[in-house]
Amino acid sequence: MKQNKKICEEVKQSSIQVTYDLAIAKVALQIQATKKPDIDNLFIHLGAFHIRMAYFKAVGKVIIDCCLTNIMVLSNLLESGSLSEFFEAKHFNRCKRLRPLMAVGLEILHFNSFLELKNTMITDEMAEEIA
Repeated sequence: MKQNKKICEEVKQSSIQVTYDLAIAKVALQIQATKKPDIDNLFIHLGAFHIRMAYFKAVGKVIIDCCLTNIMVLSNLLESGSLSEFFEAKHFNRCKRLRPLMAVGLEILHFNSFLELKNTMITDEMAEEIA
């Protein structure tokens, strides 16, 4: 943090951004709070990995109580024992792999619902064009 402050002064900027891992950011924010006026010009934020995991967890909280969990288990996307780990975003690779699959599945269900609502049928040729 001292080095970042020094760099900020050398380049004559009023503030500087610093990206830290979650564990280091917690400590850095505590240090910044205790040395309040001295290092207020540091903007400490989390890296992309931790922001993405927080996003996965937030989305998991929204969809945890819907029937999407049943759909995922029945379609063999996920075993029933892994649901809590998935919705709590404990495994990055699993979340990264399954979230796009869930999104595509929901888009297909939404489109089919739209077709039913409008009482519209699509031909095989149209389906191939859409896919």
